[in-house]
Amino acid sequence: MNKYTETAKELNARIKLPYKEKLKLSKEVVVASLDQCDKPVIASSFGKDSMVLTHLVHSYNKDVPIVFTNTGVCFRETILYKKQMEKEMNLNIFELKPEQTFWEIVKEYGYPKSSRSSKTGDKREPACCKILKFKPMEKFVKEYKPDMVFVGLIGDEGRQRRWAYICKGGAVYEHVALGLKKSIPLIWWTREDIWRYHNLNNIKRNPAYEKYSIDRTGCIPCTGHKYWEEQLARTFPKLYERIQRDLGQTLIDSDFWNKEFGYIEII
Repeated sequence: MNKYTETAKELNARIKLPYKEKLKLSKEVVVASLDQCDKPVIASSFGKDSMVLTHLVHSYNKDVPIVFTNTGVCFRETILYKKQMEKEMNLNIFELKPEQTFWEIVKEYGYPKSSRSSKTGDKREPACCKILKFKPMEKFVKEYKPDMVFVGLIGDEGRQRRWAYICKGGAVYEHVALGLKKSIPLIWWTREDIWRYHNLNNIKRNPAYEKYSIDRTGCIPCTGHKYWEEQLARTFPKLYERIQRDLGQTLIDSDFWNKEFGYIEII
């Protein structure tokens, strides 16, 4: 049995643990992570997982700042929710913005392929993720020089996310590309665990979940997740129709987005 198999079995066993035991393990990881660094940050999308992570880390150190990347194509509700939580939780937020728009990237590289961990998908990280998320974070790290980033990955969001734990052999490891340590203390949690923590700790939820009956927030026009068609067709049918046409014909440009969703630039 190789080390990857052993670590995978360990992670699967932890995913099956009772909630209280998972929480105990996560608290231990958070404490150990904070002990290993001098300048930590929390990467947050202001979705359900990162809000649990923020609450958990702040239960030990309320001064850890938040890093939020505004991709320009996130839900309006997320932007408003971020502002609300910033005030109510007294959060110190670094808001990062990319140098290119989603539509400029799509025009050059195309839309991200769905299910990129599957045989038919693209195993490489989509260009939009690299340019909209990683590059702004890379620039931030060079300027702010954090030595630890907390990220709210959970175990039932797909094999790629579990692979981070399996490949690195634990919940705290070196992020080689950014040159700092990365902590993923929620990696053995499920969606049910996340919502339970929300309820038990009275954490306000991003209203996008209830308004659109969705399980994931993020970039609205993303075509890189398994259920993007079902979600987009139901939540933003006009945008869905345009993207479907773009995939076979002419690429969409920012004019359509600004006309339909101009609030992103206003807020």
